[in-house]
Parts: sequence; structure tokens; C-alpha cells
Amino acid sequence: MKTDMKKVIITASVALSVTLSGASAFAATEDVNYTPIPVKDANGNVIAQTTSIQLGADNVLPFSDVHDANGNVIGQTRDVPPVVESTHEQKPQDSFGGLHYVLVVDGKSIGVGSDVAYTNGDQLMVPLRAVSEALGYNVEWNQEKYSSDVTQGAVWSGVQIGKDNYAFGKMAPRELGAAPELKNDTTFVPVSFFTDILKHKMQMDETGVIKITKQ
Repeated sequence: MKTDMKKVIITASVALSVTLSGASAFAATEDVNYTPIPVKDANGNVIAQTTSIQLGADNVLPFSDVHDANGNVIGQTRDVPPVVESTHEQKPQDSFGGLHYVLVVDGKSIGVGSDVAYTNGDQLMVPLRAVSEALGYNVEWNQEKYSSDVTQGAVWSGVQIGKDNYAFGKMAPRELGAAPELKNDTTFVPVSFFTDILKHKMQMDETGVIKITKQ
């Protein structure tokens, strides 16, 4: 009974030590490669993404036997490599030259990459029509004025390319820090247009998934 109890204690101690040491080593390994992995819904639309750490064949850790005081093998573990202090600041997906945005509106995937979101200074820009229509609005483009009307029942808002003035009903136009832009025949507006003007909710996680919801 005492021998069995000793084996359990030794095994638990070794497992805890290896877990803590391994986590520290992996966190500080120099050649960590963050790879974005898309998460799709049942229809194949990308609705989220995450990152994983890929270890090459050279990084596979060898097994070592764990012995008790009598020299008997009571388990196995993997050797822990020496900790190498990294000089690189690690950020989510920063090795890919910026976040790979995924835009999800009211649970529907709008798209991935710079076609659905990009930054203009400190403003995150998203496509006006795609997001508005996914939220149930109608969007009408005025070619002469280079402007768009966004409506839903009695709700009305208007934007114009190049002007940082966002109208809502009879209220005075508001500035949001960036004017609407025309990119590849698509009007982009700051995401704050949907949060501050139309009063919807927005969340963005550390992997670049942008979620805009009605409520």
C-alpha cells in the first residue's frame, strides 16, 4: 500500500513539474509560428479564427523513463529543452503583417481579409452596404452626390464620400474621426458608424474576428 502511494505521489509530482516547465519553454521558444485557423459554420462560412503553434520535426521532444527509488520504471515523460529568451514581441498574427480580419454580422459571415475590413489611422473601416444589409437596412447610392442613404422603416442615416459628417434623422451630423472612403466601388465607413450612429454592438477578439450584432 505504501509503495503504491509513493508511485502516485512521484507520478503526480513529475507530471506537474513537466507541465509547468514545458509551458514555460514553449512560451519562450524562439521559432514559434502562429498560424491562423478559420472556424466555419455548417454552410462553410468563416465565422471565427484562432491561432495554433506548429512544431517542426526537429522540435519533437524525446521520451525519458521515470524511476522510483528502487530503480523501477514507473512512467515516462518528455525531456524539456533549455529555455531561450526571445527578443521578439509576440502579438496575435503579427508575423503575417497585421491581423487577418474576419467580419461576422448578426451571425452571418461577410468575408475575410482587407476586402471586408482595414484600418485608416486609428479607425477600423468596414463596408457600408454589406454590413447594413446584413442588419436589415436598405442602402441607396447617389452617383451624383457620391453619397448613400441607409434606411430601415422610419430610421434614416446618410453618409457622403470624403466628408466626416454622419447624419441620423433630424439630429446634427456627427464626426467619427474618418470620412467614408470608396474602395473598389465599395463604400467603407468607420465601424463606429454602426455602434455610435445606428447603436449596434461590436466586438473584436485578439485574432481579428469582428462581430457586429443588432443588439
